[in-house]
Amino acid sequence: MPNPGNVIGGHKANLHNPNTSEESKQRSKEILDSEFDGGDTAKYSSAHQEKHYTNPSHVTAGNNSSHYSGSTHSGNLHSGSTHSSTHAHGSSTAHGANPGNVAGGLKATISNPNTSDEAKERAKERLEHDDFTSRVPRRHLFNSPKHLNNINTMAAEIINTISPITGEIIQTRNGVSDADFDGILATATEAFKKFSKTSLEYRQGIVKKALEILLSKADELGKEITEQMGRPIAYTPGEVKTAVMRGEYLLKISTEVLADTPGEPQDGFKRFIRKEALGPILVVFAWNYPYLILINSLVPALLAGNTLLLKPSPQTPTISERMVEIFKQAGLEDGVLQTVHCGNVQTLEKLVKRPEIRSIAFTGSVAGGIAVQTAAASRVVPVGLELGGNDPAYVRADVDIAWAAGEIVDGAVFNSGQSCCSIERVYVHEDIYEQFLKEVVKVLEGYKLGDPMDPKTQLGPVVSEKSAEAIRKHVEDAVAKGAERMTPEGVFDAGVAMGKTFVRPELLANCTSEMMVMKDETFGPIIPVQKVSSDEEAIALMNDSEFGLTASVWTKDVAKGEELIESIEAGTVFVNRCDYPSPDLAWVGWKNSGRGQTLSKFGFDAFVRLKSFHVKNYPK
Repeated sequence: MPNPGNVIGGHKANLHNPNTSEESKQRSKEILDSEFDGGDTAKYSSAHQEKHYTNPSHVTAGNNSSHYSGSTHSGNLHSGSTHSSTHAHGSSTAHGANPGNVAGGLKATISNPNTSDEAKERAKERLEHDDFTSRVPRRHLFNSPKHLNNINTMAAEIINTISPITGEIIQTRNGVSDADFDGILATATEAFKKFSKTSLEYRQGIVKKALEILLSKADELGKEITEQMGRPIAYTPGEVKTAVMRGEYLLKISTEVLADTPGEPQDGFKRFIRKEALGPILVVFAWNYPYLILINSLVPALLAGNTLLLKPSPQTPTISERMVEIFKQAGLEDGVLQTVHCGNVQTLEKLVKRPEIRSIAFTGSVAGGIAVQTAAASRVVPVGLELGGNDPAYVRADVDIAWAAGEIVDGAVFNSGQSCCSIERVYVHEDIYEQFLKEVVKVLEGYKLGDPMDPKTQLGPVVSEKSAEAIRKHVEDAVAKGAERMTPEGVFDAGVAMGKTFVRPELLANCTSEMMVMKDETFGPIIPVQKVSSDEEAIALMNDSEFGLTASVWTKDVAKGEELIESIEAGTVFVNRCDYPSPDLAWVGWKNSGRGQTLSKFGFDAFVRLKSFHVKNYPK
């Protein structure tokens, strides 16, 4: 749910903005008077709660040797500490959208019989006075609420990004409205006609250059990630670098993957199968590993010849904007990539239903994925879903206990546990159970929770106060049902004192299957441990879940480990590793963890359609 204080701040800014119309000021005053009961943030209306999916969720983890190899996603439809404030009238402009799209949206506003005369008049004035010929996007990159005066307060929604570090508004965007769709989609469709006819070699050149530019900006872009979602600065440049490595692999295999497939040879006939581009693709991606998640779809979709609409999480709005800029610098034509800012489920659902959208790639929570899938159900369109997880690890009795403890802690708490594929539940053989807990305590004593801008910090804040509350609720539920807290006292006190979003790691012993931490996705720095007496018991418990993203077995007996993972119901199964989506393997979720796949040669499938050619020689 959006932070009520942010909503109030947005409407108060409207009241004091000299550029705001009297009608808009009156609406803001009415909202402040009625829905917030004079500004009491605790009385945010249930109507708004039901309208906004601002429930933050998910992120990533990984072994320090493997962070960024691909830990990815989650989060609800627009997760993170953000707010989208919806107004009754006026068209909105997607940040970074083609100015022609803005003009198209204004024209649609004028021709819409349901638009008020005042709104039509404002649209006419903008058409007459604004420069829509410029290809330079209008940017709204703000560092404090005072800059709200520059935002279009008549936009369909104003989206604020709240820093998980300070709790302040650090980014503000105008969201798109229905009126913008015609222009945005027309641009994407028109660009597709030309771009899809270019050669694969040409597109490979563009992608190669863009990846080089992206790599050169790793430190700059890493800092933006830290500011917007709170991961420590020691790690965020690594995400950008790993995204480049992943993109380079997909680029390397693209010639072979996208080549024609020959049919059976036969005299007098020529038969083959071609992979052709689909058209405009909508990519909705989460905040927890935004560059890694985006690269999974962006690179194969572009190489196949599609155009893309990139819908970032409101928590990390700059990611798609930066990618559009980088590909523009690399020589990509206008209109092939566009950013679409949206902070509410209703507008996104309407966009999903548009027939111009030929495929949808969604990364986020289960609830968000189901909402997108439901919206798309009225027509035949591919929907790829990369959703949440509750990933288990099983530690066998034969391991080096100290080593396994370090690996498990890293896989569970890296990025504050905000990963779809972080370790969320741990099963340990009874023969080493007590010693394993002691070794985990030792590992945690070496961690630092604190300011994510400090290079020595290993754990920063979780994405929002709401997320922190959900994590603490899971811990409280476990303790109430018999779990024992074993986190070393005093180690994380200074970090916890920094604010409500600074959540310390929690080692929970004596966990059982009915606890929320063992059956739901916590998406936080929690290590819940349950004792098992055999391999068979461990595998049965690992499979007792609605999720099936990844799972890991830790053992000296690698052959036995391979045997055990054969029986695990998950898309990726590891022996002696975790949280590493390798680009040469399909990244795929089983059960409620998703549908479809990214990465590997199969990661191109969602962005192409097959066309069979069957040619017979003319009879002589």
